[in-house]
Amino acid sequence: MAEKLKIDHLLKRNIKTLSGGEMQRTAIARSLIVEPKLLLMDEPFSAVDVNTHAYLTTLIKNVIEEYQTTCIHVTHNFNDVYNLAEQVAVMKDGKILQQGTLHDVFSRPSDDFVANFVGVHNVFKGQIVGHDKSLLKIRINHDIIIHSSDAFEQYSSDKTDVMVAIRPENIIFSNEPFISSVRNQLKGVVKDLFEVGHTVWIEVQVGGVTFRGVLTPNSCESLGIQREKEIYLSFKSLNVNLMEYHNDAYSSI
Repeated sequence: MAEKLKIDHLLKRNIKTLSGGEMQRTAIARSLIVEPKLLLMDEPFSAVDVNTHAYLTTLIKNVIEEYQTTCIHVTHNFNDVYNLAEQVAVMKDGKILQQGTLHDVFSRPSDDFVANFVGVHNVFKGQIVGHDKSLLKIRINHDIIIHSSDAFEQYSSDKTDVMVAIRPENIIFSNEPFISSVRNQLKGVVKDLFEVGHTVWIEVQVGGVTFRGVLTPNSCESLGIQREKEIYLSFKSLNVNLMEYHNDAYSSI
């Protein structure tokens, strides 16, 4: 097990001389050596640097797969979720709000809390005002109409209030309207933009609604994005996720 976790060269070392990453690997080795059916890890990489974190993630994933150990991994780091998880559960106040595949939870959140927690950022109260074949026609903020192909069969004429969620990375920005299969295309004004790591977050106001999207710095520069600039934003109907509306839900997040 020491060889699997690449700590066999440390076996004669005093534990007080181990680094954070070495201590983490030692703890994992001690846990796996008894061949447990279930392994619980609570923020296991919180005390290590970024490079060690990435290295440990790959290493532990391979070892756990080889030994067929079920692992419950508690984390707030989405990179751990993307790289390790087969099933995801979002908890609040000791209760599981949603559980499913990575795609289900991150792309189809069950309510506004889950949507906000997993970084959807665009959550609005809407009302179904009609349909066109398999597309639902939804009005948000009185005068903005968008289309959704999500869960069409679940909604009927007596259930018109919904929450709408759109992930920021699913919004496409352009300086001119363009002809494509994208059913949702809106014109707005850039109200704010700021760098977060290697990305640029953009807030665009359409009517009284603020949409949040993300671009690379190169894309932002090529589009000439700046505050008060008029810009078009587009998103596919299948990227407009619908959630059940509750009276205590936020009108926007």
